[in-house]
Amino acid sequence: MHLTPQLAKAIDYAVENGAHVISIRLGGVPSLRLWWSIVNAQRKGVIVAAAAGNCVQFVIWPAAYDEVIGVAACNAKRKIWIGSSRGEG
Repeated sequence: MHLTPQLAKAIDYAVENGAHVISIRLGGVPSLRLWWSIVNAQRKGVIVAAAAGNCVQFVIWPAAYDEVIGVAACNAKRKIWIGSSRGEG
């Protein structure tokens, strides 16, 4: 199942119902529909944070969008976890 349309609708719903922060703990491939929902959220002052991903060599979407705060994983020593996705900082 492709989650992008449902995720975009969920973001729209959260924005329309007064959310201040949206935390997304899943990701996948880029989508214009998803990006538009995120841009709309940001324009309305909503902070959007999303998981950067695990075990791939790049940051996944929606965390890869400029409008989103990407959140990566750390280990018990508060160092970057070896399997955490990362990109340019």
